Amino acid sequence: MRRALLGALLCLASCAALAAEPARLAVCLYFDGDDNAADFRVGERSAVMVRNLLGHFREVDVRMAPAGRYVAGSLARCDRAIYMGTYFDAKLGEAFLSEAAQYGKPFFWMNYNIWALRERLGAGRFEAGWGFEYQKTDAPEPERGVLPEFFDRFTYKGASFRKVSALDEDGAFTGDAAIVLVRNRSAKVLAEATRSGDGARTPYLLRKGDFFYIADNPVSAIDERDRYLILADALFDFLKLEPRSRQRHALVRVEDIHPAYDLRLLYQTIEVFRTRKLPFAISLIPRYVDAQRALDMTDNPKFVRMIRYAVDNGASILVHGYEHQLPVDLGCGTSFSGEGYEFWDVCNKRPLAFESEQFVQRRLDNAKRILGQAGIPYVGWVTPHYAASELALRVIHRNFGRVVQRMDYFLQGRPLAPANTADQFFPYTIVRDYYGLHLWPENLGYVALQEASGSARPVEDMLETARLNKVVRDAWASFFWHPFLINTPLGLASLEKLVDGVRAEGYEFVSLQELRKRGE
Repeated sequence: MRRALLGALLCLASCAALAAEPARLAVCLYFDGDDNAADFRVGERSAVMVRNLLGHFREVDVRMAPAGRYVAGSLARCDRAIYMGTYFDAKLGEAFLSEAAQYGKPFFWMNYNIWALRERLGAGRFEAGWGFEYQKTDAPEPERGVLPEFFDRFTYKGASFRKVSALDEDGAFTGDAAIVLVRNRSAKVLAEATRSGDGARTPYLLRKGDFFYIADNPVSAIDERDRYLILADALFDFLKLEPRSRQRHALVRVEDIHPAYDLRLLYQTIEVFRTRKLPFAISLIPRYVDAQRALDMTDNPKFVRMIRYAVDNGASILVHGYEHQLPVDLGCGTSFSGEGYEFWDVCNKRPLAFESEQFVQRRLDNAKRILGQAGIPYVGWVTPHYAASELALRVIHRNFGRVVQRMDYFLQGRPLAPANTADQFFPYTIVRDYYGLHLWPENLGYVALQEASGSARPVEDMLETARLNKVVRDAWASFFWHPFLINTPLGLASLEKLVDGVRAEGYEFVSLQELRKRGE
């Protein structure tokens, strides 16, 4: 009897453990253009970005492959399938088209070459199954010095998104003006596109049962208010997965804090969060170096006490490099901590010529040693200027386990060139990205003086981005702020306005320490 009871209890325990483990989903992500020049990989680069968004979902195993080298029978092993049509009239093999036409599980087709599937199925079967009629591709030829009229606004869940476009200094159009025009028959139109100039509308995102179609390449060029966010949310429906959390997270980082920092400014900043009882993060540089001195945080007891005060009042510490600079001239001069790059050759726009795992590990060990001597706990990492090679990032992640930043991805096995690089930010946590990193997002940018470049943005724009992001399930509103702004016309009010505005939008500021404890 006891043996039977013990067996039943063991079965209950093992069954409960199995039930708690989410079922795995094999998502096959096919891209085209593999037969194009080796230094021009739009399809592969775009697929990497979609693969990263899929990395938000713990249950998902992504299998990326070129459609041009499709192996017969592969789709049968996929629980979900995505095809990214990034090249007009790309060559799609007989086996891929035939099996795609018969595929009965959720399928997401993006952009070009939907006409090849229509031809394979026949117009009647295609329109009955997918719920729309293909018309044509709309790709206006821009004139130099003139922004073309094209479908550049997108409505989704009551919010309005855009497609990035601009004229460069020579008057050439930069952006992606192409879209596939379709006529809805029986699908559900989830998002619509509007053309500048005449206001014409066309379906942008459609769904018929388990079939999804989006009418352009949603990752061709992105920014914080781009239609990219529509795709980020639509993946929940395509995967048939629930949000990870009922609460939208917010994160504010106090940036570039080092042992020589003005403690008065740091204290005033901490008080904004303490008086509101809000958790926050500090990007901490353990060792400060400039032309006159080198200073470890353990050399400045007042600084250590201030950091401990911050931790006691809700701060999570993110290690922001060892020195946030390099003591060598790579061709454009040396720099000081907080200004310089540490794991990237910014002078020549490439990985450091002398980089190795040992080099990276040595600097990480030095940073961790100083923090250990100071008795300061840390929960993750922020790469100086978000710039590092894949090798460096893998070593960093092995040491810290969580990284907060935007990312530059370099296609593995491809020449190091802009055409083989994908720049990406995320609206939500990415559990496992293309490099294998667990990323906490930064998606609102930062407040800086007017002449600053990069992702520096006015407070009002950052709050507008936070509002738009609310259509995305599991969305974050994550940004950073520099205490030196207290001594500028923007003042402490810029931080207070941001914090209070983000909270008013319904976001909850999150403790990275608590997230880490929960394995998130």
